[in-house]
Amino acid sequence: MGKYFGAHYGNIDNLGWLQSRGFNEVGYVIHYGSAIPSPAPIKNAWMVATLNIFNDGSDAPSQMFADGGQFEGYFSAIANAGWDMIAGEGCTTSVIDSVQKYLPYVNYGGDQANNMYASPWGHPNTGKGHLDYIETYTAGNCVNNVGGVSGCINAAQAAGALHLGILIGDWCLGTDPGVYINIVDSTGCDTICFWGGYGQPSSRCQGLADVLIGHYGAAKWSGGGTPPGPPTPPAPPPSQIPDWALKFSSMSGIDITQYLTKKYDGQPTPGRHTITIVPGDGTAHIDVHVRVKENQPSKK
Repeated sequence: MGKYFGAHYGNIDNLGWLQSRGFNEVGYVIHYGSAIPSPAPIKNAWMVATLNIFNDGSDAPSQMFADGGQFEGYFSAIANAGWDMIAGEGCTTSVIDSVQKYLPYVNYGGDQANNMYASPWGHPNTGKGHLDYIETYTAGNCVNNVGGVSGCINAAQAAGALHLGILIGDWCLGTDPGVYINIVDSTGCDTICFWGGYGQPSSRCQGLADVLIGHYGAAKWSGGGTPPGPPTPPAPPPSQIPDWALKFSSMSGIDITQYLTKKYDGQPTPGRHTITIVPGDGTAHIDVHVRVKENQPSKK
């Protein structure tokens, strides 16, 4: 079964590649309070668009102990800009509850295999749907406590995460892919997310991502944020129906031979005749072509 792949970076420099490889979600990492960018490039590529605004207390340092109400204007503006989800780390339940008045919340956590649901960290349990991405690195190293990482994933499952999976740090891209495969397979998580942070180019994840996508295959989901489908083609312009047009209740009531150009003797004029049939709503038309041959006298 395919896994859901995400890439959270401050510089999305390979959007076309992410789309071509079947990535499900793209997260754009900014500093809290920055101007809100447009999610259109991500959504037009049919991927879920996540805006990451809280990162381990480095932005809005009071977030870990704050009343979430002070941020609601920003959260509302992000939702109104068209983003599908808001992501962060180290936030109180109050902050997370405030986020989820507007959008689903993506929760990062588990560094050093600690309990990301213990105080002061909050659990996104408001019922609107949340995601948990568990950091596979510990104390700045790469996967040196597989048991602890698995424990965090199991805790997230028990807490009712809508989607959950591993978070691979950009500095860990050289790790043996088998280590990540072991964690995913042993826990049953459904998501693999690459994290690069401020300013880092998302193209850095391509090598390891190719290996893991080749192993699992890539899937798409519609919970949390729904990536747009192909644009609906515009309807054809309405046909102009002249005032003199005749109206019929059904196609079976039309005898087109009555409306062909006639000669002086009442017979149809030889050559090609075209009759336009337009439905009553004027949205389309059918051109009926009839070719009439001259009657030849019989030879005796």
